[in-house]
Amino acid sequence: MTSVLNSDTKDSTTLDDPASLGAENLNLTEEEQTALQRQIKYKIWKTNAPILYDHIQTAPLTWPTLTVQWFPDVEEDPQRASFKQQRLLLGSYSTGFNKLESLQLYHVKIPSLEPDIDLYKDYTEMKSEFLANTSRVSGNTLGKLSLTQRIPHRSEINRARYMPQNPDLIATISDTGRAQIFDRTKKPNNFVESELLSSQVSNIFEVNDGRYEQVRETTEEDDPFSDISLNFHQSEGWGLDWNNFNEGQLVTGASDGLIAIWDLKQVHLSASSSTNDNPDDSITDIGISALHKAKKRVSTQMKPVLSYTAHDFGTNCVKFIPGHADLLGSVGEDGKFKLFDLRVSVAQQQSMGYKIGSAAINTLDFNGKIPFGFAVADEAGSIQVHDLRLLSKKTLLPVEAVTKAHEGPVTCVSWNHTYGSVLASGGTDGLVKLWDFGNEKSGSEDGDSRLRFVHGGHMLGVNDLDWNPSDPKMMVSCSDDNSIQVWKPAATIF
Repeated sequence: MTSVLNSDTKDSTTLDDPASLGAENLNLTEEEQTALQRQIKYKIWKTNAPILYDHIQTAPLTWPTLTVQWFPDVEEDPQRASFKQQRLLLGSYSTGFNKLESLQLYHVKIPSLEPDIDLYKDYTEMKSEFLANTSRVSGNTLGKLSLTQRIPHRSEINRARYMPQNPDLIATISDTGRAQIFDRTKKPNNFVESELLSSQVSNIFEVNDGRYEQVRETTEEDDPFSDISLNFHQSEGWGLDWNNFNEGQLVTGASDGLIAIWDLKQVHLSASSSTNDNPDDSITDIGISALHKAKKRVSTQMKPVLSYTAHDFGTNCVKFIPGHADLLGSVGEDGKFKLFDLRVSVAQQQSMGYKIGSAAINTLDFNGKIPFGFAVADEAGSIQVHDLRLLSKKTLLPVEAVTKAHEGPVTCVSWNHTYGSVLASGGTDGLVKLWDFGNEKSGSEDGDSRLRFVHGGHMLGVNDLDWNPSDPKMMVSCSDDNSIQVWKPAATIF
């Protein structure tokens, strides 16, 4: 693999003299010292931002989001030709404060990056920080995210992902383990929580003239707001991924240790919602395309087409292999990586399980640019890079490993879709790190030789991140500190 990043690591959170933090000299508890160090590092990050970034854009949210994803579409800003407009998919997480959570779509405006920019134009020495809320066309701007649609969701959203063949269809998985499908084109742009709560949230709602209208009382398996409810898992769910090849195929994983495969092409219209001209037909097969066109709600009585017992103590992440329609992998609390082949029946399926380490494996990502490559990261803060061609032993040895990639659990990893050797990772230490595994050195556990950039803009743990599909060097990340940040390292670094 060929390296694409500058050989010098750039960390936006450190000074030349680490002792300058001085937190250890104060009479503080360990927790207070950690909080103080994070505040100081954040201050350093703001000071260094104009030098280390070509673009940095931050925005506060009312509640944190555990999930973030770029939509694939890019539009020219109708008001300013020098800006482009993209969309982000988020989900609220109020830890029970709100009776209803929400699936959220935001517009974000990104300026065209001009080569000759005075990076210090908006820097104030008084505050020792970069004022990023100016309107000038530059790579450094704080633009407010514009909320374009908010869809009610009755439980906390752990993950939300749009279907690649039709981004208007969005899947979520929640803290209850229930997965739901939303057709955003059939939902109003907003809702009033009190109006929906006054109906006890025990009723099925349909959209009529841009408002949610009660239709009937729910059954136990109904969801009042989604178009399809996928009821299978019995505990909190984190695994969620669409198949890039098979339209409407979805995989979910949860803390019950199970994996479920869903086929939305098997969706049915209920008798009360059927558009069939024959009134004697109580159920009509409609498939995924007709689901999108249907004017009424579809039945929520949907079950998985396949299910597997995958991991002891819980499945943490499950994903399809990008270059294959029938292979998927999962990781879990048992420290194992497992590979599944959908072409083999459940009875015949011999899931290939490989012990990776003693710590729980939190996250997984397959390399879409380099065949056979995948990365896993664990609760101990380690990252491992593996090769699918080496799956021959029960204990899987990595081709690359960084034992202390983060100071705490790693929550998310993502391969760059253009530069296949570059991996992004986020952790509970509040940092996003860019690693380049295309260096000449290989096989060692020297993380410093791989690390190329550290983004320190978050005060608390990073929950999710995603590479911009229209700009391979730009990323979005979200954190427990209620922030959403769009950023791009300087061209001299990446």
